[in-house]
Amino acid sequence: MSNRLAVWAAFIALCSGQTAGAQEALRVCLNEDLPPLSLHHRGATDSGFDVALAKAVAQKLGRRLEIQWFESKLDEDSSPALEANALLSDNRCSLLGSYALTKDSLVVPGVKTAKLPGFEGATRDDRRRRVPLGVLASSQPYIYSPLTVVLGGSMRDHHISGIGDLAGLRIGIESGTLADAILMTFDNGRLINEIIHLVPGRDDLLGALERGDIEATLLDVRRLDAYRATHRDTKITGSGFY
Repeated sequence: MSNRLAVWAAFIALCSGQTAGAQEALRVCLNEDLPPLSLHHRGATDSGFDVALAKAVAQKLGRRLEIQWFESKLDEDSSPALEANALLSDNRCSLLGSYALTKDSLVVPGVKTAKLPGFEGATRDDRRRRVPLGVLASSQPYIYSPLTVVLGGSMRDHHISGIGDLAGLRIGIESGTLADAILMTFDNGRLINEIIHLVPGRDDLLGALERGDIEATLLDVRRLDAYRATHRDTKITGSGFY
């Protein structure tokens, strides 16, 4: 197995000289639907590793915690990095959790402004306006999230020792994700004609794999574990390659 297909995640903040008083709440932006890291549903207790970590950070700083919940509906035109920057630049929070650290995720944005993602308490004007962007800084990484090849039930015995072993399979992938970039550029585009793109938030990637509409995908182990926890009779399986 290889450990090259992985993402580190951390808290991020804006690079600024501003400091907060001890009585000021520590506001942390968290994704409302990112189990097991963060989960916020009406009528249920907020839960997840990021929630617990945010509480610990606030306690360490001697400040009360306020969580700004937001939703990230990935599609072909969205950018999680720009949405995160917009939330921080708009002073919705001081920290944002589970930010994926990639080669370009902390560079100066290539655009001057970006739209805010949907967030709890947003007004109609908030959904329309664009926010001037700043420069981000990262904490030490606190999550290591390997990506793994996941196989449908009919392919569970198919041996996978590398990305190249996906050749000949119907590969489903969510547009605009890191996994999409990895598969589309693998071996100079060798797998392009076998990739079926799905739109996150609209199409059900793991459901398509369960039904047999696709035969394989690439996603982070955390998401596979979360799916297995709520679908005990699932036929999909991790390949063991990541």
